[in-house]
Amino acid sequence: MALVNASLQVSVYTDDFGNTYENVPIKFGDTVDAKVITTMGYTARAGGVICSGNLPFAMRHLVAVFADGSTNMLPVAKRSDIPDLVGRLIGLKAVNNSPKAAVCVSLVGEKWNLLTAKVYGNAEFKTTAYDNIPSSGKKTSYRFTYNSDVLSGNVQLSTAIEIAPSDLHDCQKAGLGTVETGAGICSGASLGLKGRHYVIQALAKKSGETEAKRRVTRQAIVAAQSAVNIKAVIASIDGCAFCLGYMGESVVNVHNLVAKVDEE
Repeated sequence: MALVNASLQVSVYTDDFGNTYENVPIKFGDTVDAKVITTMGYTARAGGVICSGNLPFAMRHLVAVFADGSTNMLPVAKRSDIPDLVGRLIGLKAVNNSPKAAVCVSLVGEKWNLLTAKVYGNAEFKTTAYDNIPSSGKKTSYRFTYNSDVLSGNVQLSTAIEIAPSDLHDCQKAGLGTVETGAGICSGASLGLKGRHYVIQALAKKSGETEAKRRVTRQAIVAAQSAVNIKAVIASIDGCAFCLGYMGESVVNVHNLVAKVDEE
């Protein structure tokens, strides 16, 4: 079994909804260079009591591949730091001809399998099963403006949403902001970008069935970037869901989208 460095922490982690968590312990491979640890801003674990168990979500992190072939998941404390941290990781100087810079870096967004009341507050969730979900349905395509955690300025993206049932369609569309109907030529897939989104989960049954044994899972993309606006979307989609999950913005090979910051 590979050695693990379990001596460090994220001093303050801010989730996508603006909540903060102090002294969050982290672990990664023991081969991670001290330069990387300094760049990421990790600190030695604080003394005192550390609550056992995990956070109710998986922290956003960078998956960094280094010249020696090692791969490590490096938690990122704040979304606003992502571009700079990626640029600095790929800009680290070699020491004694030993490369220190990351060769490839991808961003994996914060993941909540199930949102908690700390996030959704007074949400009023759906309690009855859908009985009008088509086995296969037509979709409507929309173009919208997305505010990325990585790219500066707004990005024009497109998505396709099932037409029926109409209430679920409207919930999936609620976080897009102003939209234009029709397929766009711009796609986040071409950038390796998958937008932040809620995961709507509900039960369904076919006509004539007495029990709801079928699961419905749909995504509701959130175009706005601020924590306040991300959280505000919940009020527009809670009535479509038995429960909600969430996935933050993710970008494959994010190092291709940011400027390298050479180490001084």
